Amino acid sequence: MAIVGMTDRWVSGVAAKDGKRTEYRDKKVRGLLLRVTPKGEKSWAVLYRRSSDGKRRRYTIGSYPEFSLQEARKKALDITARVAREEDPAGEKQERRKAESFEELAMRWLERHAKVKKRSWREDEKRLAHDLLPCIGGMKAAEVTKRDIIRAIDIVADRGALYQANRVLTLARTIYNWALAEDLLDVNPTLGIRKRIDEKPRERVLSDAEIECLWNGLDRARMTEGIRLIIRLALLTGQRIGEICGIRKSEIDLNNGVWELPGARTKNGRSHRVPLSGPAMALLKRARELSGGSPFLFPSPKHGQSINPQAPSRALNRAKDVIGVKDVRIHDLRRTVTSGMARLGVAREVISKVLNHVSGDNGITGRVYDRYSYDDEKRQALQEWGDYVMKITGAASKEEKHAGK
Repeated sequence: MAIVGMTDRWVSGVAAKDGKRTEYRDKKVRGLLLRVTPKGEKSWAVLYRRSSDGKRRRYTIGSYPEFSLQEARKKALDITARVAREEDPAGEKQERRKAESFEELAMRWLERHAKVKKRSWREDEKRLAHDLLPCIGGMKAAEVTKRDIIRAIDIVADRGALYQANRVLTLARTIYNWALAEDLLDVNPTLGIRKRIDEKPRERVLSDAEIECLWNGLDRARMTEGIRLIIRLALLTGQRIGEICGIRKSEIDLNNGVWELPGARTKNGRSHRVPLSGPAMALLKRARELSGGSPFLFPSPKHGQSINPQAPSRALNRAKDVIGVKDVRIHDLRRTVTSGMARLGVAREVISKVLNHVSGDNGITGRVYDRYSYDDEKRQALQEWGDYVMKITGAASKEEKHAGK
């Protein structure tokens, strides 16, 4: 086994010798070695010998480039320090892996990572319970194979849910990548598994006739009034459905006609002001009447929570036949607002501000001096769009008749 003064450039370019798996020792950090396969795969490990029993042990750090040379050296020093304290890192790791099932690993990921960093963690929890845990939940996490993962996603694909199968694969891959980064596992069995369908960006935009069918058809659909309000607000404001579902009463200023979205609830982490058109104000006032004592405008039946963002999507999907618009999804509404305002002559930059897209200026100007964020222009654009929706749906004439009585 060759001893090498490793550098980043050397690690990047080194290959196996004579078409056989080759291991190289690091000259700088004792015990650290790099294994290179004929296929070019590279992984780090530490060799050590405990003084108490004299047994030689191997601790696998992980693959390259997931672990850089600097990171591998740091990890190797940590391992050798533990060995000096008469610990057995490889043995402890092996015992831990033998004991942990995939379900236990997944729950650990859910609590430590998903719930902390992902707003959509509830959907991950549901996919786990419905599609992954029934297949591999009881298996040891370290013993799950590529074939096991394929079997799990094929069960989903076989019921015709190809896009859902892709989501299940992504979820499994995310969990195993996290386990690798946390040094809980050495291998990710999802590597090399292909998605069950190639996904193309959806470009669906509703026509004026479809907007009319959707708006008025909601009254015939079997769904709560709160969900009807959410869907109509999405069509009037162009905001993301999750942001609408989670509206707190404290975010809405009905006196000044503004919805103040805190950065903690936006996709890009930036606070966002949404000027409210007259039609949007009317919907929000009704939502406030229905919400009772909840701090949320659209409370969930579960105490202290807002409605699940998936509820409007599921309700709309169930109501397609009644509404009369077969091919419609919730996110199509945001795209429809964008297209509709463009047809009304709203400038692209203003539309971008309405949608809270991040502009190219991410410096101090974009973050501080641009706090104004085109409020007047956004208000005018959203009012024009709201009036247009009222006109094509007939809602404006209905309001006029109601006012004249």
